[in-house]
Amino acid sequence: MWRALVLAGLVALTPSAAQVSERPDGVRVTVYHSGGEGDPSSFRDPEPDEGLAFITETRTIDVPAGPATIEFRGVASTIIPQTAAVDGLPVPLLERNFDYDLLSPGSLIGKSIGETVTLVRTDKKTGKTTERKAVIRTGPSGVVLDFGGSYEALDCSGLPERLVFSKVPDGLRDSPTLSIRTNARQAGRYTIKLSYLAANVNWAANYVARLHGDRLDLSGWVTLVNAGDTSFKDVPLDIVAGTVARQEDEDKAVEPTHLYRADACWPTNIRWHKLLEFRDKLMRMAPPPPPPPPPAAAPALMADSMETVAVTGMRASQDLGDYKLYSLNGTTDVNARQTKQLQLLDQKDVPFARIYYAELPSDEEQHAASVMLRMKNSKKNNLGLALPAGMFTATEVSDDHAPVVLKRTEFRDFSVDSPIEVEIGGAMDVYVRAKQIDREVIRRKHDNRTRASGSVRIENHKAAAVDFELRLPVSDKVKIIDESQSHTVTANGMTWTFHIPPGEFKDLRLTVETQD
Repeated sequence: MWRALVLAGLVALTPSAAQVSERPDGVRVTVYHSGGEGDPSSFRDPEPDEGLAFITETRTIDVPAGPATIEFRGVASTIIPQTAAVDGLPVPLLERNFDYDLLSPGSLIGKSIGETVTLVRTDKKTGKTTERKAVIRTGPSGVVLDFGGSYEALDCSGLPERLVFSKVPDGLRDSPTLSIRTNARQAGRYTIKLSYLAANVNWAANYVARLHGDRLDLSGWVTLVNAGDTSFKDVPLDIVAGTVARQEDEDKAVEPTHLYRADACWPTNIRWHKLLEFRDKLMRMAPPPPPPPPPAAAPALMADSMETVAVTGMRASQDLGDYKLYSLNGTTDVNARQTKQLQLLDQKDVPFARIYYAELPSDEEQHAASVMLRMKNSKKNNLGLALPAGMFTATEVSDDHAPVVLKRTEFRDFSVDSPIEVEIGGAMDVYVRAKQIDREVIRRKHDNRTRASGSVRIENHKAAAVDFELRLPVSDKVKIIDESQSHTVTANGMTWTFHIPPGEFKDLRLTVETQD
């Protein structure tokens, strides 16, 4: 078991000539959607480099005259180094480096092989401590200490013990560090802007519609997930709707190096063949093992687990080229390994129409219709907000006022004043059946065509009237020769619309020519 690592007389992690900016004066975080299809659970254990944030830091630094190294500590651990830019310096940059070998018990031991440390042991009975100088010979998976030719393994004495290091080895950092080299003619203090892209920060939109009669209440939330190891405290936050085109092979975050130390002493002088024989004997004698116990209750959130918090207050969108920018009212914390929810909208009494529809059948089987919600994204209809793509959950209050989930489905981007259409499931009492009357093949010099005549019947077995749409995709290979009711061309294709009273049906007669 790892007792402790005490860093006595800790020296600076950087060369004395380097100027160090410990932390930014201010940070702004802009998060772009990337992957996950609106399901925040997929962001908790992301694929490498999934999710993207643009980090803008303001820092005040002192630049010495002559050659110098300036270090920016505390940058995001998932920084994509090649995207970093420094604005506000009057001198050109000679070099830029990103140091990601992070300080940990394992890396401290691994970098200290051959160095002298102090082993401190405590007597369990008296509490008296003893100190001995030793040289680390191996580590961190197994730490062997050299006491002037006498070797011992750490944590194998049976006594509480710890190592004391007099310095931190060169190259180790306790936080990710970006450094630059300059050569200024004269010293000066400057306020600079450091900007870069960081991976593993993502967001998704989720909507819940609560239907009541011909109105609905629509709430929308932005779920923001920071799956990285860097926290951003009290920052302005923006989210951008639209998927940024990326060169996946180029836009890679550098993985920090983590070395882990073995926590227990390893046994020695073991007669392994005897142990294996004894194990086999016990297995033959032992009764069948009992069934496994039920899973234990989830433990309290640890520092590296995903935490969930909820805040409110996203401002209305702004145009950002071909994207939409949403900004948080005020500031918030975007903590490491955290899920955060931001309220995007909460609109009441939005009028909508329930539309039943079906594709033109290609056979003579009976098909159930689908049902969708249609509404206008306008201020007149209590909306009028650009709605980013995400997931949409429709619920409806039943007769006993218990909400029933109708469907959870994907929701695409909808701009202001555009129609919103969302499918919410299948209809059990509205059916479509086609009947073919005649079919012939028309042979031509350059192609053959099939001309089919028939009828389509739409039946409404509901207790209320329905508005119905029959659809056929627009294609240069399909031509309507004759129809008993005119169609219109919409975003959904060629569309025939019907209003069908309860318990009645409508017929549509068609002749369609299709290029083979």
